[in-house]
Amino acid sequence: MTKLDEFDKDIDVYADALSEDEQNASGMKYLIYSTGDFSNPEGSDLNYTMMQTVFVTFVSVERPFIDGDVLDLIKLIKSANYSVIAVEKDHSQIDKQDLYADIVVFECKRVIKIGC
Repeated sequence: MTKLDEFDKDIDVYADALSEDEQNASGMKYLIYSTGDFSNPEGSDLNYTMMQTVFVTFVSVERPFIDGDVLDLIKLIKSANYSVIAVEKDHSQIDKQDLYADIVVFECKRVIKIGC
């Protein structure tokens, strides 16, 4: 989803996962885009569309207004024609330090056209 690149020029976007080297380069601020299972959307013609689950994970440290970031990301995700189904937030301590990471997982759905 190229729309995620518009969120913040200082935050890298990765597909599926990131390596330790990529995490070291990005610090503790990045987005991960990963795709999930396919299903049949209710009330649709099964010959032409499928629904796919997509997860967007936002990890950040020391962002002053995480709820504002969440709302901005929801707006970007919706602008790419995805539906946001749920948002789960966590605030975790990093390696017994006095440093905490915000981890936000967006569960989304998108419709995939598979036929004429």
